[in-house]
Amino acid sequence: MRHLFRHTCSIWVFLMVCFSSSAVQSADVPCKNDNNKRTGAKGNLTSCLLADDAKFGNYTCAKAKMAEFYPDGKLKGCYLVTPVVMNGISCKDSFSLTPEGTLRRCKTTAPASVGGVKDIPAGSWISFYKGGALRRLEVAKPVEVKGMRCKGFFNYFHENGQMLKCQLAEDKEIDKTMHKAGALLCWDSAGKPVADCKMLGKEMLD
Repeated sequence: MRHLFRHTCSIWVFLMVCFSSSAVQSADVPCKNDNNKRTGAKGNLTSCLLADDAKFGNYTCAKAKMAEFYPDGKLKGCYLVTPVVMNGISCKDSFSLTPEGTLRRCKTTAPASVGGVKDIPAGSWISFYKGGALRRLEVAKPVEVKGMRCKGFFNYFHENGQMLKCQLAEDKEIDKTMHKAGALLCWDSAGKPVADCKMLGKEMLD
């Protein structure tokens, strides 16, 4: 049945669904037997320090670095040996996946454009919602977002694409109010300014 299923998948579906949903067995993971190795309540491997490079589906994870796994055995995150293109961006080093196998967060190796944000510099951290929408940008250099220049670790988006939070890279006048560089500005999912970012709820800003 598994053999038949693989042959009936289209090439694209195989790469995006069949391949990404594959799980690993604990015995197949080259873990170092040290204090970094962790198991779940059912004895399943949750994390360990890799003793050698290890390939999980499309991803080759680096030895002497941590790798994490979901309870069902799917890869949760690791440090990539070579860049992998996901969501149209090139990822390397630390990256993580959602339980569904889609990209959750990674460090870019080349300039990228995501969710209407152009020229995101290489070396930035980009996070996604499980559906693929842009969730967060962590950038050392300013990026243009909806008429503002944002920089730093606290730049978030609502799942519908609206800006949620921006850390200003420079002084900015909005509605006749001047905001200093470094200030945090927030909006609701309809694009309406929110006076106090805390009103959005901590769970939205993690």
